[in-house]
Amino acid sequence: MPRLKATEREIEDRRTKSIIKKYQALEDLSDTELAIRLGIGGSTLYQRMRNPEFMTLREIRILCKALDDHDRVELLGVR
Repeated sequence: MPRLKATEREIEDRRTKSIIKKYQALEDLSDTELAIRLGIGGSTLYQRMRNPEFMTLREIRILCKALDDHDRVELLGVR
């Protein structure tokens, strides 16, 4: 079967995941260190990566502190 076109939500999720990975690379953090920085457990971090729409405001604020303006806008999904 042909591959279906990605939905808008899937595209936004991919964008959010890539920004989180960028933050992780900028700060040189392992997955465990990222979870500690966000104040969540490792399993919660993996849940957030699978379903980024469930990120809390607190977690988003922590990420935004290290990102530039463009990435902040992308993380929040504002256009």
